Amino acid sequence: MREFGVGALSDGELLALILGTGFRTPQVKLDAREIAEQLLVTFGGLDAVVSTPPEILERVRGLGSVKASRLVTIAEIARRIRGGARTVAIRNADDAFNLFSDLTFLNREELWLALLDQQNRCLKKIQVCAGGSNTCSVSPREVVRLGVKYDGVRLLIAHNHPSGEARPSADDITFTRLLSQAAETVGVELVDHIVVGRGREFFSFKREGYLKEKSAYADLSASFSRERTVVPITR
Repeated sequence: MREFGVGALSDGELLALILGTGFRTPQVKLDAREIAEQLLVTFGGLDAVVSTPPEILERVRGLGSVKASRLVTIAEIARRIRGGARTVAIRNADDAFNLFSDLTFLNREELWLALLDQQNRCLKKIQVCAGGSNTCSVSPREVVRLGVKYDGVRLLIAHNHPSGEARPSADDITFTRLLSQAAETVGVELVDHIVVGRGREFFSFKREGYLKEKSAYADLSASFSRERTVVPITR
């Protein structure tokens, strides 16, 4: 590892380093690498392992509460580094996606809210709700209430589809419309709603014309990469 760095390690080797020690009883002896490989096989990959709740991880033989907590803590640190509040302005849909790109690794649906100032700089990110594999329930009024509570002038929301499909559902479209209307009644602007799929696939409600023109980015003249979005829903 000293010669080539951690980047040269396999997923199993990385997990084994985090786990540190193995598991031993009079009947069973597992080293850290064996537990790591068992985790990867059970949950289907590194991203699935670190996004699994600790109480589920603990069911794997050899992985107690301490090791499970260690895994989710490492994942949370990585998420905060990658997805923390940015001081630069959110200029376009690509910037908005980058702010929430960490959602692509989750195997449960989550809705997040970014509070922006007048220059579209992110002041704060808030997890609004977390649901199951295909649903996350929250009212538009609750999202607006959070925006007002934390003095957000503009709101940017994002949620993921664990299935990997970034195309918004009918419920997503209805929710976005109601949220935009609710925000407008209190003088707060909904800038965009990003639906995050797998990899770099995402859907921007603003870019695809589902939000009013006054909901604008700081620089709408920026060119957008079409390969990073999905075909808009036929209306």
